[in-house]
Amino acid sequence: MAEHCITQVLSHGMTVRLIESPGLSAASACLSTGAGSFDEPDRWPGLAHLLEHLLFQCGQEFQGDQRLMPWISARQGRVNATTGLCQTLYYFDCVTDDLEGGLARLLDMVSSPLFSTETAEREIGVIDAEYRLLSQQARTLITASFHDLVISPAVYRRFIVGNRHSLSGDLPALLQALNDFFRQHYRADKLTLTIRAPLSHAVMQQMLQRLLPLAVAEPPGSSDSAVTTVRLPVLSRTDCPAQLLQLSGGVHHCLAVVVADPDGELLTAVPLLRAFIEDAAPGSLRYHWTKQGLCREMSLELVSAAAGSLWLMVHLIRPASLPLPAGLLTAAWQRWLQQLTELSAERVAHYRQLAQRQFCLLSPMEQIRRIVSGQAVSEQPVRALALALLSQVPNELQTCEQLNSVPRSVCGFPCVTELQTNGSESGRLADSDFIFYPQTPAAPVTAVLNTRQSPHGWQYLRAPGPQIQIVMRPAQGTVLTPAQTAQLEQALQPVFSLVRHAGGEAAVITLHGVCWLTVSLADATEAETVCCWLAKLWPTAFSATGTDPQQILIRRLLSEFPAMLASTAEYPDWSGVIQCSDQQLFLRLSDILQQSLPVSTLAETYPLTVSTGRCQHQPDTQGDNGLLFFLPLPGGAEGDIVAAKALAALYQPAFYHWLREERSVGYVVSCQYQQFANIPGILCALQSPEYDCHQLSLWCQQFFSRMNSALATLKKAPQVNVPMPLHSEPLILQAMEQLCPEIRSAAQPEQPEIPALTRLLELHNYWMAHTGQAIQLSCGLLPQE
Repeated sequence: MAEHCITQVLSHGMTVRLIESPGLSAASACLSTGAGSFDEPDRWPGLAHLLEHLLFQCGQEFQGDQRLMPWISARQGRVNATTGLCQTLYYFDCVTDDLEGGLARLLDMVSSPLFSTETAEREIGVIDAEYRLLSQQARTLITASFHDLVISPAVYRRFIVGNRHSLSGDLPALLQALNDFFRQHYRADKLTLTIRAPLSHAVMQQMLQRLLPLAVAEPPGSSDSAVTTVRLPVLSRTDCPAQLLQLSGGVHHCLAVVVADPDGELLTAVPLLRAFIEDAAPGSLRYHWTKQGLCREMSLELVSAAAGSLWLMVHLIRPASLPLPAGLLTAAWQRWLQQLTELSAERVAHYRQLAQRQFCLLSPMEQIRRIVSGQAVSEQPVRALALALLSQVPNELQTCEQLNSVPRSVCGFPCVTELQTNGSESGRLADSDFIFYPQTPAAPVTAVLNTRQSPHGWQYLRAPGPQIQIVMRPAQGTVLTPAQTAQLEQALQPVFSLVRHAGGEAAVITLHGVCWLTVSLADATEAETVCCWLAKLWPTAFSATGTDPQQILIRRLLSEFPAMLASTAEYPDWSGVIQCSDQQLFLRLSDILQQSLPVSTLAETYPLTVSTGRCQHQPDTQGDNGLLFFLPLPGGAEGDIVAAKALAALYQPAFYHWLREERSVGYVVSCQYQQFANIPGILCALQSPEYDCHQLSLWCQQFFSRMNSALATLKKAPQVNVPMPLHSEPLILQAMEQLCPEIRSAAQPEQPEIPALTRLLELHNYWMAHTGQAIQLSCGLLPQE
């Protein structure tokens, strides 16, 4: 349903935007200030980032577990913040009933924060750990390398993340600088509060009146009030067409372009341009570059939207190889941009619909972040942005494993870089005929119908209408390895884009640690073509091993953990279901798919055996230490999931407070309900640069005993809210349940529930007594190392 936004300026100066969105599943809010890292004093690099951390720690009215972050987390909501170059955002989402409580805490922390020496020292340690992590990340080092080319304004070359060195030395002076920065940039007249909810404007206004009784709203208007923006000079950069950056892992190949954008109009067209660039359908720019071996992933990223300039980067990733000649991609890039400027209004509208559909798949918290930062889908045409990009020759950067230069500081990060020089022959890509949609591509000529000499095990599920759903998963009791999942997802990107162009949706999703392929089409018009492409692009062999050295440690462990609970195979067995209204259509589609997607009639079921007490450690002396500590729910999927979720709501804020805030263990501190391969339980996750894996495990074991006193005084168990559907398409969910009946029971409850307090205590006592039987996966140091 259509959204309607009104903007008000309250009497104390704060601007408020109220977005009435009847179709939303949750409410969200974002408080923003037009100040960021570029506004901090030269003496204190990272001050704006530190202030962002400190505001979450304590306000005058809400302290301890009542602060915004633990309060929202305990109610299954999400909260985050972003310190940008010229803007800082604080945002959250929650069930609508919790919106007023969340707003009260958000306003408290930015209107009356409490800064203490102890808290500042602790958060400096956290920021220093973040800095060390970012010092190894491709995205950070690539951005720093591009910033280093800026001649004017020089602020782009500053160190902005902060670390222990930049924020230490004179703590009283630092606290004074924090207070000065806060008073200057967090005044009410510098703040904008955006609320987006399935509520009427009148209800949201009444909510604000209760929260800010002395701030009277002016009559609502239909457009934003004028906001004074300090514009930086237009960027000027060193004439450096191509550079190399030393980095391990796959090759990152980036084309960066800066264009003038004094009024921010080009920024609003970026989501639409992203829909064109990231389209992988046959004939697209991404499709051609993938076929030519230039990329396996391709995205459009925003380097900077600091007032006055728009800095975009096309980011390609491909397997490790030698750098390509500089300028090799430029001609094809500019030829594609030229075609983009010539597209009809109907084709542009088609891609705008794609962009809007992708936006709707984001969480409410991410949606409001993009709205406030100017990155929501708009009606802004793409032609002006394409022409602006076409007028500039992109700066180019590629990563490679080894360079001969010595490390140097680049915007505060240690980097090894070199200018790229080419021989006399830089080469040129073969000309490609780019295709823009909507249109129906020809089916691959290699797809031939099966003669049905061998039976297959595709299941038929009757659909109530013309929709078609195709759902696949590895055989029950098995999972794919992370490398296999990544290979499948990358290979099938053209199919996913084709389906979206046809008005459907397709993806490889990971649910409870199990990889699922889901395809949903509105009707049978392009079903056979889509299935032909699916059969053509399905990997003929799977790579069972391989890791991305750039992946954050705890995310890698999470992707590997399901294999500790289920079987893996070099050649996975699959089960699949096709849901449609016509059995003859089912036979045709299953024949096509069986060419490359063999679903056996005798798909073996592998029993899940939960080996309690199993521990797996990966030695690593170079990076952080990470631990996953999993306590399965007694009774498995038939156990008391509602009680487990209620306990998780109590565990998470206490776990975070003890290990993140009191002990400063690291930047990943989590204790939540999780499910892996249909095995539910409580998962503690820790990542620390300081403490070894044995110590992290001891703290997880001790935590459950520490919770005894809090649970003993508990008068009522917390409410467990209705979870989000496991899939947005009800028919896809129905097909998934056909292959895995446990899915429905795993989604409990169907209504908000408050479990019995006695059951809560019984389950807690069980886990406390069985911490020695936790399943653990760790990476890093052990004491003897």
